[in-house]
Amino acid sequence: MAAPTVDPTFFPTLELDPARHESPAPSNRQAPPLDNPIGVFRGLAFGLLLEAIVVFLGFVVWEMACRFL
Repeated sequence: MAAPTVDPTFFPTLELDPARHESPAPSNRQAPPLDNPIGVFRGLAFGLLLEAIVVFLGFVVWEMACRFL
């Protein structure tokens, strides 16, 4: 069983020549400071709260379905 060949015009090669860059990256650029390091935990809390709401609504629908069926 032979592997199918692919036309190379669809997959051009990428050259890793650093001299071809149009503009060099600025060397004095600094990473932005973290304004609020608790932001990750706030996002996690919102995610868990949303999941708890969905579980609660699912439980309510399940109980209603069990009572009426």
